[in-house]
Amino acid sequence: MSTDYIGRVIGGRYEIRERIGGGRSATVYKAFDVHCDCYFAFKLIHGHLTTAPDFIERFTQLAKSLVGLQHLNIVTVQDFGCLDDDENGQRCYIVYEYLDKPTLRARLAAMGEQRLSLDEALRITTDMTRALNYAHTEGVIHGDVRPANILVKAKEPARLTDFGLLRLIGGEDQAAFGHPAYLAPEQRQNAPCDQRSDVYALGVLLHELVAGAPPTGNGALTLAPDLPDGVARIVRRATAPEPDQRYRTAEMMLDHLLVLAGLHAALRHPSGCIHPTASGGRQRGHARRSAAQAAKSRAPAIAGHARRRPLRRRHCRRPWRRRNLPTRDRRVGGAPRS
Repeated sequence: MSTDYIGRVIGGRYEIRERIGGGRSATVYKAFDVHCDCYFAFKLIHGHLTTAPDFIERFTQLAKSLVGLQHLNIVTVQDFGCLDDDENGQRCYIVYEYLDKPTLRARLAAMGEQRLSLDEALRITTDMTRALNYAHTEGVIHGDVRPANILVKAKEPARLTDFGLLRLIGGEDQAAFGHPAYLAPEQRQNAPCDQRSDVYALGVLLHELVAGAPPTGNGALTLAPDLPDGVARIVRRATAPEPDQRYRTAEMMLDHLLVLAGLHAALRHPSGCIHPTASGGRQRGHARRSAAQAAKSRAPAIAGHARRRPLRRRHCRRPWRRRNLPTRDRRVGGAPRS
């Protein structure tokens, strides 16, 4: 089979329509599923990377774990498999849901020297932290969190993709395929990594989204001087050189991000009312709240949990009772008492 897959049907169902991306490890096509009558993203791994004796076994194990990931902030894996190529031998592919969204890296490049707002930077980082927290609970480590693997679109949740592919393809040389700034120190040294390696990448991501560039230096990173204090504290802890000094879990970092986002929203709207009254005059009583109270009330809403209103006791009348009615004797057939 030639390397030009445009127009070919793979696996008896995926018709390759066009090339939509690619890199040093794989090529991504837009494929039409003739069975489901819909489009998917078809990622075909380069043949020279699958020559390791145990690659097919490790790929199958990884793909099976990815199929089970179902989350709002994760790109869903629909299918996977292998095909025979006459020129490159056996090649592996992963089928993702097709999303018409650009990558975060493409969006940042299109913005040039402009930066995202702090609200949007916190929202994207929070979405990625939620995705990784869920994946970690399912026993899946990403290992390559960076803007090129994040899909974004205005007013829609950010989505994370390519779980575990860096460790699968890079093997013992992950630095050759991953972005150096986003790799934790233990990954650069080809040492075993865990969920704290993903936490490190989240800290670098937050720094780049707010400051416009990743932090610099080796070991203890040098942060941008104009970084807000709350952001700097989170980034400094997440990117600590030693894994034991970082957040132990993504959930711990998520809690701090939610508090920071709530405080920032409260400082922007000290009255607690985002939408002022049309007349511009007096506001309702519940809108005149302090910044701390507004942040506390918004934190559960940002975390995705519905905020319940306190139940109110309704004052109702006592049931009607018959009064001043003659009572009968308790004996059967008794006459009314006088």
